[in-house]
Amino acid sequence: MPNEKRLEISSIFKWFKGDFDKGGGVPKVLGMYAPQNARAFAASGGYEIRYLAYNWGLNDQGPHGRNYTRTNLIFDNIFK
Repeated sequence: MPNEKRLEISSIFKWFKGDFDKGGGVPKVLGMYAPQNARAFAASGGYEIRYLAYNWGLNDQGPHGRNYTRTNLIFDNIFK
């Protein structure tokens, strides 16, 4: 990752950008929580950000989340 000029992160960072800006901005927040070997790169902000599709079933503990499959994720991305 540090050799690339692009960082792929969750769409949550785009949706709640204002909240992350209050904490010093997305690069600062990423720098604090990125894996140790990527923190300096993440904090630098010297990269393009690509926002990944959000997996709605990831944290859902209800029936929808428990049964959420890769196929569901693909269809969610097609029909968003």
